[in-house]
Amino acid sequence: MFYLRLCVSVMVLLLCGGCRFVPGVDMGSNDSFQHERSLNESSSEVIELPEESQGQHAIDLLGNRLAFVAARYGKSAAELRALLLRDRTLWVDRRGNLFYKEKVPEDTGNSRR
Repeated sequence: MFYLRLCVSVMVLLLCGGCRFVPGVDMGSNDSFQHERSLNESSSEVIELPEESQGQHAIDLLGNRLAFVAARYGKSAAELRALLLRDRTLWVDRRGNLFYKEKVPEDTGNSRR
């Protein structure tokens, strides 16, 4: 089951051309990308975090920039905060971009071929 979820996640990334994916945001619309581009270009806000993070740690590192990052993804600060606390696979990179990262189980040598 985990392998299937991992394969689906990889397929989504490949189909989206490596784009960032957040549930509830229409990634198929070119308007979404134009909106994000205009936010990035029009804002002088540069986000530089010390490390990738998730959950409460990500919220703490973003601080007052949480609303800015949330807006880039069409979310409110409260919605992004709830997502970060609920979804342990949702991470924030050093530039304030959201991405998903899942742990891959170690190969125990018991797999069938």
